[in-house]
Amino acid sequence: MKQFEIHRDGWLEDGLDDGDEARTFARVRISVGTTILTRNLSGRGGGTSEAVNVPLLPFAQSLADSWWPLLYEPFRSGAGSAFKARHRLDVPMHGYIFPKVALCSGGSETLLTAWAQSPEEHARIEFLAPASTNPDVLVLARDQVEEQLMDVVEAVLERLNAKSASYNKLAAAWDRVQASISDHDELAYCRAAGRLGLDPYDPSSPDLTEFTADISNTVFEDISDAVFVEELLETTAWVRDASVAWRQAPQIEVGAFGDFPGDLFDRPPWEVGNLAAETLRNNTGFDGDSPRKYLEQLFGRVLLVKSASFEKAPASIAALIARDNSTAKLATVARTAREQRFKACSAAYIAWKAGSGEDRASTPAFTRHQQASRAFAAELLSPRKYLQSRAPKHGFTSDQIEALAGELICPFETVARQAYHAKIPLRGVELPVLQQPAIA
Repeated sequence: MKQFEIHRDGWLEDGLDDGDEARTFARVRISVGTTILTRNLSGRGGGTSEAVNVPLLPFAQSLADSWWPLLYEPFRSGAGSAFKARHRLDVPMHGYIFPKVALCSGGSETLLTAWAQSPEEHARIEFLAPASTNPDVLVLARDQVEEQLMDVVEAVLERLNAKSASYNKLAAAWDRVQASISDHDELAYCRAAGRLGLDPYDPSSPDLTEFTADISNTVFEDISDAVFVEELLETTAWVRDASVAWRQAPQIEVGAFGDFPGDLFDRPPWEVGNLAAETLRNNTGFDGDSPRKYLEQLFGRVLLVKSASFEKAPASIAALIARDNSTAKLATVARTAREQRFKACSAAYIAWKAGSGEDRASTPAFTRHQQASRAFAAELLSPRKYLQSRAPKHGFTSDQIEALAGELICPFETVARQAYHAKIPLRGVELPVLQQPAIA
């Protein structure tokens, strides 16, 4: 996994009008892995440099003020300019030269990063790092990034005059964050607020305890990663109303799956899901000849459309999962056989990953484990190697994809995309565009 680093090469004296900002003027180098985001070309002398000279006070104050939404809110389909404003690190720099880099949550253990490259006319310098093109793989370890950002705030506090107004403002905001981190219940609340893009300390923000009654922390986390604040009341009310059907849902034997393979943070989530599907097949003796028959033997009646617990649900809910030792109940939302199979397989991944006694939700969220669960389902329903064994010399037509989707009882789009990733030519087949997290 790539390292996110903010290197400060000493403090500089500068003639800024703001004395506090002048005290925090520093030579700063920012990098993601081997890419130096601050590498730049001077518009005056033409020389190159790997660092920029900026005051760190506005950056540190922004981190302390927006810690929870910055680091815990994931990208959602439909997120607009306000989301980018919350996650771009250059926005609070008040016109100082700074790379257009963004951070957002990728899940409980990871963050995603991306950066833009948009040269500006008459700018004194031009950043040379090309724009990131595939945020899907720009995964960072949450703990490592948080440590880097904490170091910035604490270095600025040490640098400021303890009697200054800037020091008092920053210290108050940072002490509040630190106090929340040290209190288990408050930490859980702040993370939940952050997932929704809310400031947990803002008295005008909704009180989340009004939504969490009779809903486990883990299910609320999953919901919060997928919904907008405006959808929270409807979604949590639906989950409470669904509890009886949920507890009566058909179950699968997760213990038969073997040990969960865990995450591979240097791989994109779709690959993690594929590898989990391969692990399951290896653990349970799949011979490769009939993926449909294999899944029916493995999952049983949970794959039947009549086993779906619900026909309708809020858009952010695909299934509710209750894990108990070696079994898991899967309460899916489906109206067709193809939809049921996909959602049951995706929920099975979430169940396999969950701890004993844990409730979870399967959602369309862009978080890492939810993306991996959908890739897992696609590979179980329509294995790439199986498609390669069935592919004609010149690839699949749309009619042939539909015939396979009918045979495998899975969505047309799943077979088409699996064939594409298996490098099988597609003739006259339009692939649906997959939205990537657009955070920079």
